[in-house]
Amino acid sequence: MLKKVLHTPLMHRAWLRARSAVALGALAMVLLLQACSVAQPSWIEAPLVADGSTTGAGYAPHGTSLPVSEGASAQLKFSYATLPDGALTKLNVDTDNTVATVGHDSYTLDAGKVVRARLVLYVDKVTTPGYIAIFGAYQAGGADCFAHEGTAPACDLQLASAVGGRATDADRPTQPLRITERGFYSFDVTELVKHRLAQGVESMLRVEAAQDTDGSYGSFEFASREQPVGQARVLHQAQLLITLEGLAGISSRPYASTSVRQSSTDPTVAAQDFRQDENLWLGGAAGDRAYALLQPQPLEVGFPLRQVLFSTGSMAGKQSLVMHVNGPVLDQTTPQPQVQVYGRRRFNVSGQVVRSWNDGWAEPPGADLIATAALDRSAPRQTVVADTTDRYIDTLASAYNGNRNQDFAAAVTTNVQSPITLDSSRNTRTGHAPRFITVIKPEKDVWRSPFDFDKDDSTHALSLCLQYTGSAGTCHSALSLRARLGQPFTSSGRVIVIGPWADTAAGGHVPYAADIDLALPQSGASAQVPADLGPQSLSGDMASYIGYGIHEARANRVVGTYRGIVSMAGHNLRTAIDFENLPLPLPSLSGPARVETAPGATVVAVGAGAPQPFVLAVADPVGQNIDDTTRWIITSSNPADSLPGAIQQSDGSVPFAVTFSGVGPRTLTVTSRGDAGITATFAVNVLHGAQLGQSISFTTTPAAFAKVGGTYLAAATGGGSGLPVTFSFDTAASTPGACTVAANGAVAFTGAGTCSIQADQAGNAVYAAAAQARQSFTIGSASFSGPTVPSSGGGSSGPASASLSGGGETCQFDTTATRFTAATAAPPGQGAPQGMFAFRLVGCTPGATVTITTHWPQPVTVFAKYGKAASNAVSASFFAPSNLVISGSTVHFSVTDGQLGDDDWTANGVILDPVMPLAAAHNIPTLSEWALLLLTLLVGALAWRQARF
Repeated sequence: MLKKVLHTPLMHRAWLRARSAVALGALAMVLLLQACSVAQPSWIEAPLVADGSTTGAGYAPHGTSLPVSEGASAQLKFSYATLPDGALTKLNVDTDNTVATVGHDSYTLDAGKVVRARLVLYVDKVTTPGYIAIFGAYQAGGADCFAHEGTAPACDLQLASAVGGRATDADRPTQPLRITERGFYSFDVTELVKHRLAQGVESMLRVEAAQDTDGSYGSFEFASREQPVGQARVLHQAQLLITLEGLAGISSRPYASTSVRQSSTDPTVAAQDFRQDENLWLGGAAGDRAYALLQPQPLEVGFPLRQVLFSTGSMAGKQSLVMHVNGPVLDQTTPQPQVQVYGRRRFNVSGQVVRSWNDGWAEPPGADLIATAALDRSAPRQTVVADTTDRYIDTLASAYNGNRNQDFAAAVTTNVQSPITLDSSRNTRTGHAPRFITVIKPEKDVWRSPFDFDKDDSTHALSLCLQYTGSAGTCHSALSLRARLGQPFTSSGRVIVIGPWADTAAGGHVPYAADIDLALPQSGASAQVPADLGPQSLSGDMASYIGYGIHEARANRVVGTYRGIVSMAGHNLRTAIDFENLPLPLPSLSGPARVETAPGATVVAVGAGAPQPFVLAVADPVGQNIDDTTRWIITSSNPADSLPGAIQQSDGSVPFAVTFSGVGPRTLTVTSRGDAGITATFAVNVLHGAQLGQSISFTTTPAAFAKVGGTYLAAATGGGSGLPVTFSFDTAASTPGACTVAANGAVAFTGAGTCSIQADQAGNAVYAAAAQARQSFTIGSASFSGPTVPSSGGGSSGPASASLSGGGETCQFDTTATRFTAATAAPPGQGAPQGMFAFRLVGCTPGATVTITTHWPQPVTVFAKYGKAASNAVSASFFAPSNLVISGSTVHFSVTDGQLGDDDWTANGVILDPVMPLAAAHNIPTLSEWALLLLTLLVGALAWRQARF
């Protein structure tokens, strides 16, 4: 079960305006609540100090729940240390109401003083509805048969709480009380408490399942001391509430609490503020001291202490401080480990603020020790009770005589050497915050107005009122609420008010201050209620709405109906709030995906009445505008666009107007005002009516003779879009590996061949993308390679290459006119078995000399130039190239532009020069003019070689 708890009720508006006190510690809280015409019970809490369960598997202590069924029972032990027995400290007020003194009184606790006792159990789960039986278990002779929670009880005697076995209703002790649903149940255990007092035995209570009328047994899970309940404001563990004759009691949390600590290993600890810590720290080791500071609720200026005591008169009382130690005592050496309580001044008022060990704190002297409580080393967790009566009554007398507010707080520490922690008000696990339990024995009648304690806890007629603020005070025995998923059940500032009321014997109808629980499903459809549902003051003309305000309860994210059970601790007063979690609406947007502006315009409006408008459609099973989830906000990703304000629409559709400012794509988004997670989008592109054209022009050209190893930065102008022109390599029109092209136009010449650059410019809403432009050029090289082409009848093909040096920086082979090819002619008696090399050089410096180096597949013995031997020659002939050097398969020679060897005989930077290696033909020819010519070439070659080498 998800348990949400409400505590002290809302005060009357007039009192709220006066800003008077909530309480003066526990005692003043009692008086002030009554002074504000708010009734409350008079029972006294006997704290739970141990619980466990027994099943077929044996005894199980420290569990998070207490199962009770046919085969399982729960064991409970309560301390009577908070009940007065014997001497009481008394605050005496003289008849003139001017002087207060401290004296003594007495109260004898015996069975005859017990008016009523009730065991309050929180039912966390009902598996099978049914009854329980409650027994007082004890040992003969009175010894404690449940001394430690960790040890199974060993009790040999027991007494049933009711005749017939079935536990009865605490409000109607003759009627068995059946458990049917979650929440608080209160059972009569008066006879068991009386028996314990009369016999002087340390009895415990055992809870079992009782047989139903049909022979079946109920099955339940009750909340234990260890059950995680979150930041509950009331106890969910078992409670024993005892009403004693002539006494009134109340349990209250501290108004303020914190810790001060020091550390021998971390000096920063002494400067830390622990007000928000979920634990209160105690420590007794030197250098590692720690104190928990607990301050009862103060009396504000609106109700001076003298005015309160004038109404109550002299009174005797007892005050106990109950604390929950939430961990084991690790120190095993300190003799008689204990909690020590010191009295001190308040710590959260001007001039007395304590923020940390280093800020405002001083350790109390030994004379201020007011109480101790023993610690049990064997317990993993334990409840301790300390008596703070004397110091508290002393401070009341001092405040009365000084006509000022009381000035009392408790500083709690320990003598053990290891740290000890207590649950604070912010503990998110068991929620056992310290509490002051105060019992008063008044001389005047506090059972009537204005105090209205419920005498014997059976005088007032109680009822529960459920209402909304703003409902004209209409009181309902039940409420039906509905909300969409994630939405509040309250709207327009209204608050759900759960109001417990008491009709007093004197005819009054006043709020009743008791603990209230709202139990909601733990899984499936449920509501999310804030953890702290404490009293909330109502403003304006809302004085009639007094109760426990649920300012915000939200549906969770599961659709369905369910019931919240409202129950009261101590009285079997119950009602229900029916909840329904409704599905969320689902929106969608539609309209034209493309909108065109007028020519030259950048703004276009699409009205709600346009032939094709934009439309918000909502699918809503609820079909009603019950909250802000059906109020829609439409936005554009272009902040300049104008859209309507909030549109309210449940199931159905509605057109809406949009004005677009600026062209380009944007996204429309609809969002629920009540739930930002409910959205839908629609994409729209705003375009000019007709896109304009744009073109690209290259503004640069590469050098006349591009050569491998060189670079070139291409540039181009684009059209009116202003977008950048980007460049890329034209794969289809380029020689692979001829060049690389960067987007910014940087071109690197990486290989011989054709390099083609393509230029692009994107479009926008106004301009279409430009037609692609291209620039192509040839890249030459100072080297050339290829396979030889043997002449017909001789040799075989093989790899050959040529390179040049000299001739100027741009001198290169014209790859389109350079090749290894078959010889077109050969001297008589000679052949060209390796073919010939016909090359064309371009880009050379006019008149420059170029050295050519060729590498052939086979060794070369004779090498000849085939061309015009003179500028006026009309036919080609064979002759030796200039500076010819033959070394194996490598041949070096030179040629000068416009000189012998350059077939165009013009110094124009272009050199044409076919050359070839020769070899003897297979058939030896007759000596002829060809032989004579060859002989001449050989003689010349040998002479040249001798000249070089």
